[in-house]
Amino acid sequence: MSSSSIGLGAPPRDRRVLVVVPAHNEAATVADVVERVRAVGFDCVVIDDASTDDTAARAAAAGARAVRLPVNLGVGGALRTGFRYAVERGYDTGYGPADRQTGIDIIQKKINLDDTMKDIGAALGNVSTAGKVGMVGYCWGGTATWKAACTLDGLACAIPYYGGGITGLTGLKAKCPVLFHWGETDHSIPLDKAKAFAEAHADQTHYFYPAGHGFNCDQRGSYDKPSAELARRRTLEFLAKHTAK
Repeated sequence: MSSSSIGLGAPPRDRRVLVVVPAHNEAATVADVVERVRAVGFDCVVIDDASTDDTAARAAAAGARAVRLPVNLGVGGALRTGFRYAVERGYDTGYGPADRQTGIDIIQKKINLDDTMKDIGAALGNVSTAGKVGMVGYCWGGTATWKAACTLDGLACAIPYYGGGITGLTGLKAKCPVLFHWGETDHSIPLDKAKAFAEAHADQTHYFYPAGHGFNCDQRGSYDKPSAELARRRTLEFLAKHTAK
């Protein structure tokens, strides 16, 4: 991993920026990650997700703040802990239009989706011993989820939500069952293209909702609670069906 590969540039002078790194049994690599983040000028907190090795100690020795969780919460729980840490300590955590555009620019200009597949593949290899693995992704993560379902081995199922780049990857063929969530009024994914994609992949499951892009995110004006709740229920049922032991 390098600072350039994860889209890190010099931190804005007028903002306090914190990089949150969830980690579980990463003693062998965490110091290198922390050093690269700090070399760019960002603060770093490592959320040690109940590791059984000395991940926390090595992170702290490399210059990060280390927070140890007493029980394993998984990446989502670790990230939420990190976000709470950032908010409580006054770091900038804006989610306004400018912040979202910055993220979009980084994704479109600095992140190669093929490199992302390497990261996802490594994650799959790390968790595969726990049982069957499903993947859920939103927006760009939805695009990454679709490509992972088509190019990587080891996924039992995949659930992309409104991935803006999915319709540009129509020629791919999934290796596992896929459940798609589409927004009928999503301006970033024209409905005719989404419908054409669904027709091209009629062997997979597609749901269309009377909502726009990001309808599952309750931090956005496009949040649509009925659609989000229905999609969540369908997602959990799909995961239960395909990842049951």
